[in-house]
Amino acid sequence: MIQRTIYYTDGSFEIKYFQPDGVTEMPSSTVFSRTKADTRDAVKFATDSVTGAFVELTEVKDLTNDTVAYHDSTGAAYTLGANETVADYVQVVALGNEVLSVTGGTPGTLTRPALANYAYMNVNGTDAMYAHGVAPVADTDHRVTDGGRIELQSAVRMDSFQLDALDGATAFKARVYYYNTNPDAERS
Repeated sequence: MIQRTIYYTDGSFEIKYFQPDGVTEMPSSTVFSRTKADTRDAVKFATDSVTGAFVELTEVKDLTNDTVAYHDSTGAAYTLGANETVADYVQVVALGNEVLSVTGGTPGTLTRPALANYAYMNVNGTDAMYAHGVAPVADTDHRVTDGGRIELQSAVRMDSFQLDALDGATAFKARVYYYNTNPDAERS
């Protein structure tokens, strides 16, 4: 019998019991007693160091022979790809950068890499304004000063982002850096 502790993102957990194959769950009514746990489970993340793709896994460590196996969210065995590493958190992967050239009056938009979920940019040359889904308006939308930083924390925000000069006329540039996850987030 294998005991697995399943941890959820809301902080709760659930203990389940499985047959020795590690896949077939045992009804709680058939679990009478337990002596010593033969396995230890932990939530881990496999991150592809090239593409930035990541997947949440359950790491199952067999304490009797010190071997490790990984399972995906369906419980199926997971084989790591050539570029994947496993850690307690999603590994940060830089996915490139671009220089966004904006001619005042024509909002600039981003060219987001496929798996980018986080971007930040530094605005250089003038005060600017930005909005999501529509051209920015000086009186109502977000503003950033010359030399300021803008952070976008989802693919949806990046795809709908529009940036223009606050005065609607000055040409300027913004260097944009893309990542698969926020590089400034706390890791533990």
